Amino acid sequence: MRRLLYDDAIMVLVEIVRSDPEQMEEAQKIINDIKKVRDRYNEKYEELITALFVDEDYERSLQLIAELEQLDSNPNETTQKSLKEARISAELVYFRQVFNDIMNRGLALLNEKNYMEAVRIYRTGFNLYRRTFDEMEYGNIIKDPVYRELDSLNLAIDQFNSSFNRLDALTQEGLRIIRQSDPLTLKGSLTPVYQEFYDFQDYEKTVYGSALLFEKQNSRIAELGGETGTDFFLSFMTRILLGRTSVENREGIAMAMQLYWEDRLLILLDAAEERSGILYEEAKRLYAQGRWDEAGQAFEKLYVFSNEARSLAGIARGSVRINDNYTLTAGNEELIGDIN
Repeated sequence: MRRLLYDDAIMVLVEIVRSDPEQMEEAQKIINDIKKVRDRYNEKYEELITALFVDEDYERSLQLIAELEQLDSNPNETTQKSLKEARISAELVYFRQVFNDIMNRGLALLNEKNYMEAVRIYRTGFNLYRRTFDEMEYGNIIKDPVYRELDSLNLAIDQFNSSFNRLDALTQEGLRIIRQSDPLTLKGSLTPVYQEFYDFQDYEKTVYGSALLFEKQNSRIAELGGETGTDFFLSFMTRILLGRTSVENREGIAMAMQLYWEDRLLILLDAAEERSGILYEEAKRLYAQGRWDEAGQAFEKLYVFSNEARSLAGIARGSVRINDNYTLTAGNEELIGDIN
């Protein structure tokens, strides 16, 4: 069984008692406390062996490892190495189960159009293998761009969450404008609505950009001959953002963001199509009746409104698309911009 630094503490106390025998009673209390902690550590360690290798209870194994690290924050090198290896072994199985559970729950929420909750659930996977990534000696050329991108990614998700209700409100305002406004006074009135959609596209592009960078850094790790070929944290993060390649339905944080703003945009596009039809039928009716001036004005309204509707439809062109193999379609990397 391992020898802890508690043994060193006991030796120090013995020396203190030798030099000052009056401290014997107090020293004995401390020694007894130290022995209790050591015994508790050894019991936990035995429990870890059973959980990991006999019961194959990987969740419990990770809990026990955390408890052992709390009991002894400064273990010797051998113990530190054995705990790390045990933790990584447990993570390898348990985190994959957690990952699939997160992704399944997120996909179910996407199917229910509960996009904000889906993003929240997906985000709970950001710590899977994070500690192991932090401990790996990949060097700054690998880690620094990842850490910067994680900051940008979390900021984009925070902005998505804080803007969620605002886009709903602006969509309703856009509906009112499209359905009720005089087309000749329409120009510029939808600008705040457009801008909000463009902001949501920026959040989405940040997510895709993060996935690209994580993949790029993972490839570098493989080229440098990483211990596991690629890094599990970066692999899981990429899939949380883009979705699993083994699942037919689109999923992940990027898709949750995209589906949300596309649903709102479709509401406005449908309303615009309906209003265009009404304006056209009115212009056609006036023309058929020979009411040339009124027909001319009606066609002018239709022309102005159609231009605005085209601007609305053009928002969709800024969306990032991925192929069936979950890589970006041609030209979409330009939409995202440069990555480190």
